[in-house]
Amino acid sequence: MPGMAESQQRPGVLGIPALVSLAVAAAAFASYAATACRTITWWDGSSYPLAAYTLGVAPPPGSLILMLLGWLATRIPAVHPVAFQLNLLAALIAAALAGLVTWIGIRVSVPEGRQAGAPEGFAGAFAGLMFAFAPTPWNYAVQFTPYVLSACFTGLILLAALGWWRRAEHSDSAGRLFLLFLLLGLDFSVHRTNSLLLPAALVWVALRRGGASLRPPVLGAVGFGLAAGLAFQLLLIPIASRNPAFNQGEPSSLARLWSYVSISDKGGGFLIDLFPRRADFVHVQLGDYAGFLRRNLTVPLPGALAYVPAIVAALGCAVALRSSPRRSLGLIGFFLCASLGSVLYFNLPEHWFRTLDRHYLPSFVLLTPFMATGGAASLRLAIGARGLAGPALAIGLGGLLAIAPIRSWAVNRRACDLARVRYAETFGRNLLEPLERDAILLTNGDNDTFPLWYLQEVEGARRDVTVINLPTANLGWWIAQLRRGDPRYARLLEGERGMDVLEPVRLPDSTVTLPVAPDESSPFLVENLRGSIV
Repeated sequence: MPGMAESQQRPGVLGIPALVSLAVAAAAFASYAATACRTITWWDGSSYPLAAYTLGVAPPPGSLILMLLGWLATRIPAVHPVAFQLNLLAALIAAALAGLVTWIGIRVSVPEGRQAGAPEGFAGAFAGLMFAFAPTPWNYAVQFTPYVLSACFTGLILLAALGWWRRAEHSDSAGRLFLLFLLLGLDFSVHRTNSLLLPAALVWVALRRGGASLRPPVLGAVGFGLAAGLAFQLLLIPIASRNPAFNQGEPSSLARLWSYVSISDKGGGFLIDLFPRRADFVHVQLGDYAGFLRRNLTVPLPGALAYVPAIVAALGCAVALRSSPRRSLGLIGFFLCASLGSVLYFNLPEHWFRTLDRHYLPSFVLLTPFMATGGAASLRLAIGARGLAGPALAIGLGGLLAIAPIRSWAVNRRACDLARVRYAETFGRNLLEPLERDAILLTNGDNDTFPLWYLQEVEGARRDVTVINLPTANLGWWIAQLRRGDPRYARLLEGERGMDVLEPVRLPDSTVTLPVAPDESSPFLVENLRGSIV
């Protein structure tokens, strides 16, 4: 009957996917907000809050879009301190991502010609919560860094790709294709990781449109979308031209912008170094990615039950290949570019001091819809069993799919809880506060510099102290900033390169030698200097 058909269709389209996705997002945000760091953290957890508050430029490759979102958030001082408010913004972005992958998982798991029902909604909630409560997404959801926003762009790119696929069977659908490649270009202003998806996006178009993928409307949508997205990075020029307090690389002209985006200070070439491999490809590099999958696709359950999410994802991949082979091959292509592509691109050295899980996170986004597909197929199979076996199987399987994210939440909540971690802030204050007035503090790395600059510029702590990071002290753009920002250093290197020097400067001797007592226990050396440096 028409009325009944409409009532059944409406919940399938607007009800189950939307309601389940909102519920997953709400549960994720509540967990993230409760465990979010109340202050700054190490590494990017100090530099990006500083860049956001000052509307400045973070170290290359930076994250222009994250900085703009953070700057807008800090204009409404709802929570103190600023770092906590920005960490809550990260939690909100991560929660939206959890809802997004849930919605995509439900839509992908629905058999063609049907509407989403209870099996798809339940499986989508399972997949979304497994993603939300896995250690890597949770770890970056509680601190303001680019990585969860980059993963969110992965979800948006996947959503745009699937939207174009549905419309492109009989038309070019150039508008949706433009949106897909616009997002790929814009991601260059997030953190570039999704640029690895570009080959998969081109294959995606070819799989759907075949020879028609070379038609001018298709090529124009691809080219113009990508160019428009990449052009967003030009906003760095007016931002840097304001001379903000935090202005790494000072990309205030086209030449300086190119130096910034190509990371010339660290070797240039966008740091592309594929060969030779810096470590054994299989045992070290692929092994590192396998460890990432193991940490995020297993749950603390006994025996083989620990591997339920991984088994369900593998089943979902097989089901998807059987029901929609071309689309599934395209989705697998996206996953391979994000996973194997990351392993190849980052070329991890052996015993690398910092995990690369943050760069593997987009691949987890692309794997999550397969978890939903496998879970939905299993539930439909259980429900369809004859006699009393059907309800019993469905209840047992549903209970297993429900308990897996609950156990993951219980364990990872403790592991990812940064609500009481204040070490970076305490360290910075302990360095700054004992110094004499107008002291000069020499630092040597990220973790002994960015927390201090954040405390000075955002929290107003000891602004009379000049913090000089020694590795950047010979870079012309940094010296020019120091001279413009503090009249005490107006004569620094005067007459050698001029006031607006932006090229690297070589000093006759830039080494600072300080005597260290045999019982010295401090990890950093502080030298209080008076007057100007000449």
